[in-house]
Amino acid sequence: MATTELAARDWKVLLSSLEQGRCIALVGPGLEVTLAENRIHAASLLARKLSQALAHERRVSVSDPDDLPLVAEAFLKWNSRDDLEVEVREFYEEFQKRVTLDALGDGTFTGLASLPFSTFISARHDDLLEQHLRRAGRSPVVRTYAFRGNQQRSLGSLGTPDQPLVYRLLGGFDVPGSLAVTERDLLDVLKSIASTSPGLPPDLLNELRSRSVLFLGCGLHEYYTRVLLHVLGVSNSQQRSFALESVPAYEESEVFLRRFKKGAWFYEIGYERLKVLDLDQRTFIQELSRQWQLRPSRSGSAPAASRAGDATRRPRVFISHVHEDAGRAGMIAQVLERAGIEPWIDTTGLRGGERWPLALQDAIERDVDFFLVLLSPDLTDEVETYVHLEIRQALQRSARRGTLKFIYPLQIGSTGHRLDALDRESLQVWTVTSVDEIGSDLASDIRRQFARLRRR
Repeated sequence: MATTELAARDWKVLLSSLEQGRCIALVGPGLEVTLAENRIHAASLLARKLSQALAHERRVSVSDPDDLPLVAEAFLKWNSRDDLEVEVREFYEEFQKRVTLDALGDGTFTGLASLPFSTFISARHDDLLEQHLRRAGRSPVVRTYAFRGNQQRSLGSLGTPDQPLVYRLLGGFDVPGSLAVTERDLLDVLKSIASTSPGLPPDLLNELRSRSVLFLGCGLHEYYTRVLLHVLGVSNSQQRSFALESVPAYEESEVFLRRFKKGAWFYEIGYERLKVLDLDQRTFIQELSRQWQLRPSRSGSAPAASRAGDATRRPRVFISHVHEDAGRAGMIAQVLERAGIEPWIDTTGLRGGERWPLALQDAIERDVDFFLVLLSPDLTDEVETYVHLEIRQALQRSARRGTLKFIYPLQIGSTGHRLDALDRESLQVWTVTSVDEIGSDLASDIRRQFARLRRR
C-alpha cells in the first residue's frame, strides 16, 4: 500500500536534502488550490469548460470531461490552435482573479513557498507558485521550455533559496506558443526532450539526475508521467525521492500501486529510493514547513524559526475553532493573510473525543506567536472538545509569556459563549460584527504585540 505516514528517518532525509540544497520540487497539476472553500484542480476545471464548449457548439461529448489532454485534443479536432490558445489564456486569466485571494491564504502553496528549494520544476500552466514565492519575499527566476523552439542552452546559473529557479516544463498561459495542453502536445514534449531537439538545458538535466526529487501532484500513476521522468533521466539519481500521490477513489491502494509498479521507470529508480505517500497535500506540506522551521541549527542551539535569519517573517496566529465553524475559521484565515499575518489552521477536521495530534500541541507550544480562539454557540463548558485542550495548552504558554499578550478570544456578532477558563484569566474578548473587521483593529493589535515580542 501507499505509505500513509512518514517515518522519522524519512523526515530526517528529506530535511537534510533541503538543508544541503540537494532536493528539487516537481510541482504538477494535481497540486490543489482552494476556491470557495473547495479543493480543486485548475486543469480539471479547464477541461470541463472545454467539454461544455464542445457539447454546446458541436454536440460532442468526451468520455472523461476531467481529462485535460483528452478534452483539449477533442477540442482541437473541431477548432483551430488559436481558438484553443485563446480559451486557455482566458480561462487562466479569470481563474487567477478568482483564486488568488483564496490561494494566497492556502496552506499548500504558502507552505511550499516557505521551503528553501532552489529549483522548482512546474508542470502547471498557471503561475500561482511564482506568486506565492514573491509573497514570501523571494525573487523567482522563471524560465519556460519552448518545445517547438530552438535548442535550449545552459541556464548559466541555477537557483538559490532567495532567487529560486522556476522552470515551466509545459509552458505557461502567459507565454505565447509555449503551452503543452493536448495529448499530441505532451507526446511532442517527450519527443523533443528525448531527441534533444530542442533538449532541456544541460545544467538543469544534471540537477535532475543527481538530486532528490519531491513529486507533488504529478500523477505518477499516469503512464505519460513515468515515461517523461524516464526520458528526463531522473531514475539515474541515487538519492531518496518522495512522491505525494492521492490514490484514486475508485481504486484500492494495492491495485493502484500494482499498476504503478508495472512502469519500467519504477523498477529503474528502485522501490527503496522512491517513497510513495498517500497523504493530504496541505497537511503534508504544512508539516514539512513546520519541521523545517523547528529543526535544530547545526550547532544544535535553537530551532531554525528563532534564528536571526528569520527576522523578516510575519506573525503567526493559531486559529482554534470547533469543527462546526470550519468555514468561518477559513474566512478568518484569509482576512489575516491579507493583513500580513500568517494563519496556522488545522485541516484534519477533528471532533470531540478524537485523538489530539502532537502536531497541534507543538504548534501552540513552539510554532506560533499568538493563539486566536473563535467563540461560538457550539463551544461551551458542557461538552469537552479538542478546543478545550488547545485552550489549556495556550493558557500554559500565556502564563510563561508574562505581560505580553498571547491569547485572543474572538466573538463575531452577538453569538458565542464565554468559557470558564478564559473568564478566570480576565482576557479581553474581541467582538466584531463581521469577519472583515478583523483586518483592522485586531490585526493591528497583533502586529503591535508581535513588534514588542521581537524587541524582547
